[in-house]
Amino acid sequence: MEHLDVVVALVAVLGLAVVADQLTGRRSLDQALLVGGVGAISGAFLHLRVFAAGTMDGWGWVGWSVIGAVLCLFAHFLFRGKR
Repeated sequence: MEHLDVVVALVAVLGLAVVADQLTGRRSLDQALLVGGVGAISGAFLHLRVFAAGTMDGWGWVGWSVIGAVLCLFAHFLFRGKR
């Protein structure tokens, strides 16, 4: 498959958002998906453009996008307002 890396990145971020939402008490899956997606895009951008560590042809950006999603989800659930 030509775009298998993109599919893997999307499924990984979706899975991370669902797991993070489950672990934090199922408060808002849409927020977790949004934050995880933004983190994944940021991680891929850092890998591809800022550090120029690789291209979209490789699998390195997938790892960076997952790391970005994890960091953003952690920060979101750490600093979000509690009711």
